[in-house]
Amino acid sequence: KIFLSLLEDRYNKKNKDQIEIINLAVSGYNTIQEVEFFKLRGLQFQPDEVWIFYVLNDPAYDGAEFAAIGKSHLLFSNQIDDIAFLGKLRKHSNLWKIIEDYFLSKEIKNRIDFKIQEKKVKFALDRGIPTLYDLMHLDEYFTDTKNSFKEIKELSIKHNFKLKVFICPILQPKEKNKYKHLHTKVETALKEIGIPAVYMLNYVDAQEIQSLKLFPKDEIH
Repeated sequence: KIFLSLLEDRYNKKNKDQIEIINLAVSGYNTIQEVEFFKLRGLQFQPDEVWIFYVLNDPAYDGAEFAAIGKSHLLFSNQIDDIAFLGKLRKHSNLWKIIEDYFLSKEIKNRIDFKIQEKKVKFALDRGIPTLYDLMHLDEYFTDTKNSFKEIKELSIKHNFKLKVFICPILQPKEKNKYKHLHTKVETALKEIGIPAVYMLNYVDAQEIQSLKLFPKDEIH
């Protein structure tokens, strides 16, 4: 029931020229990690076309952890303990990961997620930044993401495959245009690099968005 499998099956039933879609998605990966993984595993398939699905949290580092350890120029380098201590534990402590995975209930893990997000939101609001997604698209973060897009564009020329980026909407019906300025920033960056972009919200009615959610409170998946 993964949507790429459904797409492959639907296409091949309707067309004589059969296609194979290889899904290289990894849960929690950002754009930078996706491009690195594609270089490691994707190029060997000699693809005709490569699709990247971009969500507004993709400039973040390492999934739940917002800060990038070792990148001193980034926004949170000096405040990491204050902002997301539990996120830091998740990133660096295998013992903590085992405790979370095997000994904590889903309710407690959700509470931890909420606490980490709460601290990040407060950090942003204290500095006049309206949302986490705005925070992630400050140049301190987004420049690295743009460089990864440039890298995969160069690979597409070198290895002769088509490239396309699908910009996925935030699944909040009442906030359909709230993040349009960020989507525009991404689209503009892709256009400058020469990568075709498809803004998925143009193909989904605002009233349908709620029904697309994987979980009721999840505005991304």
